[in-house]
Amino acid sequence: MPQDMVVELTVPEGVAELSADRLWGAGATAVGWQDRDGAVTLVASFPTSDAARTVAEELGAQLRAVDDSWRDVWKRYAEPVRVGGLVVAPAWRDVEVGGRLVVRIDPGWSFGSGTHPSTRLILAELDRHPPAGLRVLDVGCGSGILAVTAALLGAAAVDAVDIEVDAVAASTANADANGVGEKVRVSATPVGDLQGTWDLALVNVTAAVHATIGAHVAPLVRSAGRLLLAGLLPGQWRHVAGAYPGTAVVDRPELDGWEGVILIKA
Repeated sequence: MPQDMVVELTVPEGVAELSADRLWGAGATAVGWQDRDGAVTLVASFPTSDAARTVAEELGAQLRAVDDSWRDVWKRYAEPVRVGGLVVAPAWRDVEVGGRLVVRIDPGWSFGSGTHPSTRLILAELDRHPPAGLRVLDVGCGSGILAVTAALLGAAAVDAVDIEVDAVAASTANADANGVGEKVRVSATPVGDLQGTWDLALVNVTAAVHATIGAHVAPLVRSAGRLLLAGLLPGQWRHVAGAYPGTAVVDRPELDGWEGVILIKA
C-alpha cells in the first residue's frame, strides 16, 4: 500500500490552537490532535510529501510515514457545519438540517470539509448575500464547497479552478452529487491562463498564494464586482493588499483567529 507523509508536532496545551493555525497557514489539508499527559500532539497532512517535509523542517516537527488509509479515519467523527441558513454535511451521514439549505460534501483527499474558519467566513458571506444570477469564480476550490454552495444559492454559472488533481476530481463529484454539475465547471487551468469576466470571485488560499495570484484574479472581476478573500491570519493582509490592484476594502470579517477580506472592484 502506498505511503504518505504527515507532520507530527507535540506542543503544550496552551499553544495547541496557535500551533494548529500555523499548520493551516502553512497549507495543511487536514489537522487532527490528541491529548497526551498535558501536551497535545497535532498531526497534519499536506498536498504532497515534499510539502510535508518542508513544513516539518520549518517548524522543527516530526515527519511520519502512514498508509493512505489513515485519511479516511476522520470520517467517523465528521459533524455537520452550520453557517446561517446553510448546513455543510458529510455526504456519508444522515443529518437533521432543520430547514436549512444542505450542501453535501465528500472531500476525498482534497482540502475542505467546511470546518475551517476561513471556509466558514466565505460561506457566511454567501449566505448573507446569495449570488443569484451571478457568474462566480472559485480559485483554489479544494473539495468544491464554495463553488457548490454558490450554485445552490442561485449563481448562473460557476467556474472552479485548482492546481491539485484530487481537488478537481472532488469538486466535480460534489457538484454532481448536489445536482449542480451543469452549473459548475471545474478545471486545473492556472489562474494566469483564465479568460473571461466574473461578477464574484471566491479566493480561499494562504497568504503566500494570495500574494502570488492576486494580480491575476483582480482583472477577471468586472467593475463593481466583489472578491471574497479568506485564509489570512491576523497581520497578513497588509502584506497581501497590494496584490489585488484596482480594488477597495469593503469589510474585514474575523472568525476564530482568522481573517477574511471583502473587496469591490473599482
